[in-house]
Amino acid sequence: MEDCGGFIVRITRNDILNKIYGERIYFVELRRDWSKGMKLIFMKKTSDTDYCFIGSGIIDRIIHPDKLSGPEKILCIKNNCYRKVIFGQLAKFYPRINIRQTVGGYWKSLALLHGMHLSASDIATIENLAVVSIVS
Repeated sequence: MEDCGGFIVRITRNDILNKIYGERIYFVELRRDWSKGMKLIFMKKTSDTDYCFIGSGIIDRIIHPDKLSGPEKILCIKNNCYRKVIFGQLAKFYPRINIRQTVGGYWKSLALLHGMHLSASDIATIENLAVVSIVS
């Protein structure tokens, strides 16, 4: 399988984080060329001005809203979601990785990194900063 890189995804609520790590699913509102094997790097706000990378997930399946069950379809429409992503593998980074350690250049707001494409080498650089990665 070709290593296709991935994207940064900002997680804004704990219930979304619980769904990712508890049920291995994420409803994405970003329109991107999602594909199996792609890796998503999760970032979360840690203070008024800082964000950290908290983990990653490898996409196993992508489901269009038309193929979802009634409750999931309603949830998708209500939240303006574009696809349902099912993860094959998830990892949590310990300790969390401060984004300022990894992202060069000046960003007016680190929140703008949401949806940014990452090359496979960018992802490896981020993952190598984690002292421990717990994989499930």
